[in-house]
Amino acid sequence: MIFADNSPYAVMVVDVSADSEQVQDIYVVSNPEKLSHLPDASAG
Repeated sequence: MIFADNSPYAVMVVDVSADSEQVQDIYVVSNPEKLSHLPDASAG
């Protein structure tokens, strides 16, 4: 998770192969509407 002013700014997920040898996909979400349910950075 990446925060800006203690609010969620983006989430990045890296999908690796079963043997952990290769990155298969990288997903990034930065749409504020899709991140609105996530807690602030001050939540822990």
